[in-house]
Amino acid sequence: PLQYHFPDRTKEEIKERIDKTCRSMGIDIDLSKRPSQISTGNSKLISFARALITDPEIIFIDNPLSGLDFETGTILRSIIKELRIEQKTILICTYDPEITSMLADDLIILKDHKIYASGKYNDIVKSDDEVIRNILANVIDKASNFDDEILDLISPDFTLDNNEG
Repeated sequence: PLQYHFPDRTKEEIKERIDKTCRSMGIDIDLSKRPSQISTGNSKLISFARALITDPEIIFIDNPLSGLDFETGTILRSIIKELRIEQKTILICTYDPEITSMLADDLIILKDHKIYASGKYNDIVKSDDEVIRNILANVIDKASNFDDEILDLISPDFTLDNNEG
């Protein structure tokens, strides 16, 4: 991507940018290997690196944690959080409630392959619409860990600190 989008950069500049990106993402593999020669997690990290190395204004991500081990998932969560801090525009298609609660400003609910609802995250998750509540409950039910933010959206009186068991 760097050679294509920045043809004026020297090979040294490109190599430096690749090395910097790999270090920042925790990628420590032989980059001459083919995708079939590396793990799924490393392959996904390399895909992220290729997508981010040109510093795009808009980033499209489809199920970023799908099929990843815990360590690689943690790395990708950190990268996505950093992109959010940098105020990048990120469009994510995911069913992962942790990623959704961590990142979403706006939320689109799909039902039967059509947009059922869309709007500000807090408005959607607090909706009284039974279909939306059922979809969100189904997604949330599949999650094993919640932070205070998502628990507060489910029940404002519940926090991890005052849970009586």
